[in-house]
Amino acid sequence: MERSKQNTIILNKFEKKSENYRPVSFTSVICKLLERLIKDHLVDFLVKNKLINPSQYGFLKATSCLTNMLCFLEDVTKWVE
Repeated sequence: MERSKQNTIILNKFEKKSENYRPVSFTSVICKLLERLIKDHLVDFLVKNKLINPSQYGFLKATSCLTNMLCFLEDVTKWVE
């Protein structure tokens, strides 16, 4: 099963202008589920074995880029004082 194979259709958003058309791709549900399972197991393994730098926030649960920005601002504030 190849993830790159997908069906794409063009949808119109109600008006007839050409800029109102958008492509919508239908990918395999099985591929998406398998990809999600592999990602979850891989991230869990990396976190449990401390193979991820603690400053990596963007793809971990309960963290975000905002968390990273707040930690950065806290560090800068400490350095300035």
